[in-house]
Amino acid sequence: MPPVLRAALAAFLLLPSACTPRSEPEASGEVVAVLDGREIRESDLDAWIREDLYQSAVAGRDAAAVHEFRAQALERMLDEQLIAAAAKERGVEADDLQHQETAAVAVADEEVATFYAENSDRMGGATLEQIAGRIREFLLEQKRAEAWAAYVSGLRERASLEVDFEAPRVDVAATGPGLGPDGAPVVIVEFSDFHCPYCQRVTPTLKALRERYPDQVRIVFRHFPLENLHPEARGIAEASVCADAQGRFWEFHDRAFAAGPDAAERAMAEEIGLDLAAFDACRADGRAAAVVQADVEAGKAAGVSGTPAFFVNGVLLSGAQPLDAFVRVVERELARAGDPASPGS
Repeated sequence: MPPVLRAALAAFLLLPSACTPRSEPEASGEVVAVLDGREIRESDLDAWIREDLYQSAVAGRDAAAVHEFRAQALERMLDEQLIAAAAKERGVEADDLQHQETAAVAVADEEVATFYAENSDRMGGATLEQIAGRIREFLLEQKRAEAWAAYVSGLRERASLEVDFEAPRVDVAATGPGLGPDGAPVVIVEFSDFHCPYCQRVTPTLKALRERYPDQVRIVFRHFPLENLHPEARGIAEASVCADAQGRFWEFHDRAFAAGPDAAERAMAEEIGLDLAAFDACRADGRAAAVVQADVEAGKAAGVSGTPAFFVNGVLLSGAQPLDAFVRVVERELARAGDPASPGS
């Protein structure tokens, strides 16, 4: 998002949810128009643009989605202010600070070769020698982004920062196959679609989250097949319910995401060693269809409109978010619960 747009959105982070009086800032800047004798200045235009952008961004969204939008903007605003302060202390511009903090990043030849080997089927027949430069630049950009994110995270840890921006909570039942201990202080209910590429993309992130919080986070899977986008997704969802009936949901889950949308559900059932007669009977008797439909209705009631969507103790986090985004919400929930075992405490 361009800095100008980020600044425009940040100005509206703390708008009230009801009509309240507020003082108008003094108009400034050049006069850009005169209407019936009244001057309209650049600041008037900027204020109108900011409000228009904000209203467009939140139009039609429920309270949880609006809060998520504002919370994400708040995170960006805080990061920008921390970066600006650090740059001022060092006597440089923010862009120069970022360059300084990422200049030492390098990519070894072995990393380029490994990336090529792991992704050779996506290289269009190009040899390593032909495409090594592009791979190196891609990995450099990735490493620079990671190094910069780590630096900004360090600024946050060293700063005196308190955020008190409570999210609305949605009552979502944690019904379905789960990973993590019963009674965990943080329960994440995931609404997902096996044919959604973003759901597949976030799977390693959720694994990393479970490894980071083995005793404090439980993840529960619920179905939300987007049949208008993925016509075969409901069938795979129902098949996974039948795998769950045999205690093998997570094996089927991992196989389905690894195989992609072209995989046949019965073939996957056979690959993971399910009792195929019981699997076929489950698929035929309507039990699985009822479970999936109940999940879809629960998701719609909670305001889910796309996948993946996560409810962290009822707080909405939508999309294939990076690990840091999950960690921030989990840490807040652990602090709220007074959990002394939080890695971030």
